[in-house]
Formats: sequence, C-alpha cells, structure tokens
Amino acid sequence: MRSRSRTIPFHLLPLSLRIVPSFLLAVSSVLSMVRIPVPILDVATPFFPVMILYFFTLWQPRSLPYGSVFVAAIIYDAFQMSLFGSYALILMIMRALLGTVRARLGYRDSTLYHSLIFIGVGCTFFILEWLWLALQPSTNVIVSTLLVRNLISIALYPLLHMILSSIVIALQTRS
Repeated sequence: MRSRSRTIPFHLLPLSLRIVPSFLLAVSSVLSMVRIPVPILDVATPFFPVMILYFFTLWQPRSLPYGSVFVAAIIYDAFQMSLFGSYALILMIMRALLGTVRARLGYRDSTLYHSLIFIGVGCTFFILEWLWLALQPSTNVIVSTLLVRNLISIALYPLLHMILSSIVIALQTRS
C-alpha cells in the first residue's frame, strides 16, 4: 500500500532530525575510505554515502539538503584523491534522482520495498560512477572493484535500513 507521507519543511523538523542525517552522511564519507579487514570487504568497502542518501531522501527529503550532500561528497573526494568534485557531481545527480523517485512513488514503511528499489539505485550509481570515471583520461577504472563495491552496498542496505530506522524512531520519540 502506497502512502504519501507528507514532507515536513526543514525548519519545522526537530533539531536532532536536521543535524543527524547530514552528520551521518559526512561520517559515512570518511568511513567509505577505511579498509575493513574482512575477506571480501578489504577489496571494496561498501559505499555508505549512497545508502544514507537513499534512506534519508526517501524518508524525509528535506532532512538532507543539497548543501550537506555536496559537502559530504567533497569530503569523500578529498580523501579519495580523485578528480576533485567528481563524486560531488555524482551524488548531487543521485540526490536529484532520488528526490524524483520520492515524489513519484511516495514513501512506504517496508524494508523489502526499500531494498528492492535500492537495487535499481545501486545499479544507477554504478553506471554513473563508471561512466564518469571512464571519461577521465588520468584515472584507471577497475570495473570489477566498482561492481563488487556496489553489490556489497546492495547486500548490506537492508541491515543499514533497519539501523537508520531505529535511529529515526528514537529521535522522533525524544522530540
């Protein structure tokens, strides 16, 4: 059942729900650069910023303004040492696309529903990332690493969705 939860204007959101999404996005940009000593994850760390961007854009689009997406992407670019602004462009495009998805589909409180849509989001992000990096003459794009990273992100999204849902519920009950 499709429900159109109303979007609350940014200034009417409780302070905690205005700060936490942007903070989590910035922290996830740094965490995406950390190598995790787990056999599969040491090759490619999941791209947490896209998962957090997806969750908060579909939950309450105004809780994650474009400015915080841009700053988090610049942080990621600075740590990655790639062409400066490349992930800023990709994440801004993803934010705009996710805003359109939210406007057309509404919001459903279902982990399965969000996980299925995230498969399409992960594939779209992979294609955008691969196209952008392939167009750069100085970068050596390893498609298999990008693919593994996006597949790991898709596989871990249901767990992250449950964690973020718990955080949002806790913040809403405290406000």
